[in-house]
Formats: sequence, C-alpha cells, structure tokens
Amino acid sequence: MADGVMTASTLRPRETRSPASRAHKVRTMNDKVPMTPRGFELLKEELTRLKTVERPANVRDIEVAREHGDLSENAEYHAAKEKQGQLNGRIEYVEDRIARAQVIDPTEGYRIVLPHTSDTGLALPWANGRLRF
Repeated sequence: MADGVMTASTLRPRETRSPASRAHKVRTMNDKVPMTPRGFELLKEELTRLKTVERPANVRDIEVAREHGDLSENAEYHAAKEKQGQLNGRIEYVEDRIARAQVIDPTEGYRIVLPHTSDTGLALPWANGRLRF
C-alpha cells in the first residue's frame, strides 16, 4: 500500500477451503443419536402422522389455492407452499433421526460420562465425570 492507495497486489487472496476443512460438522450415518425406546416410538408416530395426515392436507390446500387464480398475488398459495417446505424439512429431519437412532434402554443402567471443563475452559460443577452436589 503506497501513499494510502490499495492496489490489487496489496490485497491478500481469499482463503479457499475445501468442504472437508470447513468448520461445521457434516453428519454421517455413523453419528448415532441416542434415545429411549419411547422417544424412538414418538418419532415413528410423528413421521407416520406427517406423511399420512399433514402432507395430504397440505397438498389439498395447495390445490384449493391454485383454483383461486393468479398465483403471484395469492397469499393462500404462498402460505401453503411455505408450509409444504416446512413439512418436507421436518420429515427429512425425523427420517434422519430414525435412521441414526441408537435406542438405549434406561433400565439396563447405561453410564453417562460428562467432561471436566466446558469449551470455554471454565470449571464445571462436576469432577471425574460425576456430578457434585
């Protein structure tokens, strides 16, 4: 930078990152989601309800809204389409959770181990993986 003028040669090139080196975590099928048998059943019931009740009702809402005419100014149509996107997102989320579920029976006495410190390095109220009261 000469005399306060920034040129292309003084700019640092943009950092490029490969998808593998990004900060966010990409979920894989190996990332199990622990849940109780009751939680697993609730997810299956929700998925069934979403696919058999909610989605068909939404399709009917879209059809009715289309019959009203001009789609560009049709608030009912836009609301139904937005609801459709939300339903599809929730169905995808629930299907993913069911696929990665690790059903844990609480009566079998599983042990839960907690870390000593948080990500910020602050001491937390437990030591050696056991809660202190």
